[in-house]
Amino acid sequence: GRHDNADHELVLPFCSPEYHRPKDPFGIRTGPYSSRRRCLGGQLIGTHLLDNTRAFWRAYSDLPKFFVAGFLEGHEGTAEVVRTIDPGIAEFITDLTDADDERGTIIFLLSDHGQHMSPFFLFSSLGKLEHQLPLLAVLAPKQFVDANAARFANMRANSQSLVTGYDIHQTWRDLLERADPSIRPQLEPTRGISLFRSIALDRTCADAGVPDEFCKCRGEYR
Repeated sequence: GRHDNADHELVLPFCSPEYHRPKDPFGIRTGPYSSRRRCLGGQLIGTHLLDNTRAFWRAYSDLPKFFVAGFLEGHEGTAEVVRTIDPGIAEFITDLTDADDERGTIIFLLSDHGQHMSPFFLFSSLGKLEHQLPLLAVLAPKQFVDANAARFANMRANSQSLVTGYDIHQTWRDLLERADPSIRPQLEPTRGISLFRSIALDRTCADAGVPDEFCKCRGEYR
């Protein structure tokens, strides 16, 4: 049957001056870009986000759902703060994948860009290349993979092709249409190609709509 939609957004706590100081929003000692542990109320910011995600999952345990959690621990130059969130994310993923969930949950781990504040980025061409090659990892239940073998074969093959955020968006739309085919006529066309479909190995930045200044296939790497 049909269900009423419900949207939730966790924003207000992170406006607290304890975490985001209005007079120094980009400071390196406090706030969301600090090179020190980021806490609110004596608890890591990342822990607050993970707890909120768990609460959302419990509240809608019997319904299909889509959730995005964004972490800023990688936004600083030492590459040390991100370690504070690693154990929490690992535990969360383990709990989610071990849960008895007949529907199954697909997890996308991704970043909008690679490290761009470290000496590795500032002083090496390889660092600049990695900045333009952010993480994308997909975890899916075995039963879902087995039932969609051809789709996941395409996804594995596409790991060697140039893909963009538009393609990830189209992949999510594919999953949404699979869950509810009736919404297909309501969706606007998109420039992306689903990762469940074959993407050419020789796809260029121009083909994908990536401006040349952001293209990883340039200069010595072209």
